[in-house]
Amino acid sequence: MVVRILADTNVFNWDHKDPADRLLAATAKIEATELWHTDTRLKKLKGFPQRYFVNVSTT
Repeated sequence: MVVRILADTNVFNWDHKDPADRLLAATAKIEATELWHTDTRLKKLKGFPQRYFVNVSTT
Protein backbone atom coordinates (compact mmCIF):
# COMPACT_ATOMS: atom_id res chain seq x y z
CA MET A 1 0.00 0.00 0.00
CA VAL A 2 2.83 2.41 0.80
CA VAL A 3 4.35 1.99 -2.67
CA ARG A 4 0.99 2.76 -4.27
CA ILE A 5 0.61 5.91 -2.16
CA LEU A 6 4.12 7.08 -3.01
CA ALA A 7 3.52 6.46 -6.71
CA ASP A 8 0.29 8.49 -6.57
CA THR A 9 2.07 11.57 -5.21
CA ASN A 10 3.26 12.28 -8.75
CA VAL A 11 -0.09 11.95 -10.55
CA PHE A 12 -1.54 15.21 -9.27
CA ASN A 13 -1.23 17.94 -11.90
CA TRP A 14 -0.64 20.75 -9.42
CA ASP A 15 1.62 23.78 -9.37
CA HIS A 16 1.88 23.16 -5.62
CA LYS A 17 4.89 20.85 -5.19
CA ASP A 18 5.03 20.44 -1.38
CA PRO A 19 5.89 16.74 -0.90
CA ALA A 20 4.12 16.51 2.48
CA ASP A 21 0.86 17.87 1.04
CA ARG A 22 1.16 15.49 -1.92
CA LEU A 23 1.70 12.55 0.44
CA LEU A 24 -1.33 13.50 2.55
CA ALA A 25 -3.53 13.93 -0.53
CA ALA A 26 -2.37 10.64 -2.08
CA THR A 27 -3.00 8.80 1.19
CA ALA A 28 -6.52 10.24 1.40
CA LYS A 29 -7.17 9.23 -2.21
CA ILE A 30 -5.84 5.66 -1.93
CA GLU A 31 -7.43 5.02 1.47
CA ALA A 32 -10.71 6.68 0.35
CA THR A 33 -10.62 8.72 3.54
CA GLU A 34 -11.50 12.38 3.78
CA LEU A 35 -8.55 14.60 4.67
CA TRP A 36 -9.68 17.19 7.23
CA HIS A 37 -7.50 20.27 7.22
CA THR A 38 -7.21 24.04 7.61
CA ASP A 39 -4.66 24.53 4.81
CA THR A 40 -5.86 27.18 2.33
CA ARG A 41 -3.46 25.91 -0.37
CA LEU A 42 -4.76 22.34 -0.10
CA LYS A 43 -8.32 23.67 -0.21
CA LYS A 44 -7.78 24.87 -3.81
CA LEU A 45 -6.53 21.48 -5.04
CA LYS A 46 -8.61 18.69 -6.53
CA GLY A 47 -8.27 14.93 -6.92
CA PHE A 48 -8.66 13.67 -3.37
CA PRO A 49 -11.45 13.61 -0.76
CA GLN A 50 -11.13 16.57 1.57
CA ARG A 51 -12.95 18.77 4.02
CA TYR A 52 -11.64 22.25 4.74
CA PHE A 53 -12.22 24.01 8.04
CA VAL A 54 -11.58 27.69 8.67
CA ASN A 55 -8.66 28.12 11.05
CA VAL A 56 -9.96 30.01 14.08
CA SER A 57 -7.10 31.25 16.20
CA THR A 58 -7.61 31.88 19.91
CA THR A 59 -4.70 34.31 20.21
